[in-house]
Amino acid sequence: MTVTIIEADADHRESYTIEVSPDEPDELRQAFATIQDQVRKGLRGIPSSQLLLSWAERAKEEQRRNLGQPTEKMRRALFARAKEIELERQDRIDLAEMLLERDVATWSDLTFDDASKLLTAMDGYVLIRHLRTRT
Repeated sequence: MTVTIIEADADHRESYTIEVSPDEPDELRQAFATIQDQVRKGLRGIPSSQLLLSWAERAKEEQRRNLGQPTEKMRRALFARAKEIELERQDRIDLAEMLLERDVATWSDLTFDDASKLLTAMDGYVLIRHLRTRT
């Protein structure tokens, strides 16, 4: 994600600029253009850089979800959970094929629903493993 924010103070609102790379979602670029125009016209305060980047991240995650792809948060959780239960690459593929009842070449090909099912299954396994160690 490439978002460049050229800061401006209240006395120089006309120079406030948000540049978003062309490969970002149209909705995000349009939203940032609206914010930029509102700031320049004095209709809103100048949002912090962190807030804008947070909005951009959420827009990107929403776009992935809308396209049926797992979000980055889900992908990180999948790999963290697989590492926690010590699954090697082929074990991860085998688990996915077993749970999803189809061929899986790589976890990168998983849909949002696929990733959700795998996370639920691995979370269940971790919980059962934890309960067994308590007795």
